[in-house]
Amino acid sequence: MKENIKYIEQWALLKIIDNYEIENSIATDDFGWVEKVTNDISVTFPASIFRALPNYARLEVIKALEWCSVLSMDNIHYVESELRNIEEAYENYDWYIADTAREVKQNLRSLNV
Repeated sequence: MKENIKYIEQWALLKIIDNYEIENSIATDDFGWVEKVTNDISVTFPASIFRALPNYARLEVIKALEWCSVLSMDNIHYVESELRNIEEAYENYDWYIADTAREVKQNLRSLNV
């Protein structure tokens, strides 16, 4: 499992570095979008994954904020702090880590990387 975690985290960090230029803040009155991103992510992913895979979690937050055109470091930090406050009973999400690692490897193979 440690190898899968390391693999996912390195892949996610490189994806962030290579694909995103992130401003510190943006002028927007659409703070509701940031709330929506927080809610959508908390429903889509197990909360403990955001503690186990911080780089992967940040990549998912970045992708969601970019899709809503509210990507900035301030908004990333806001969403991350909200996600850290989500209470969840401990469950074993090793299956999620294994599935994510398999998906990442399949995507890279399909790109011949």
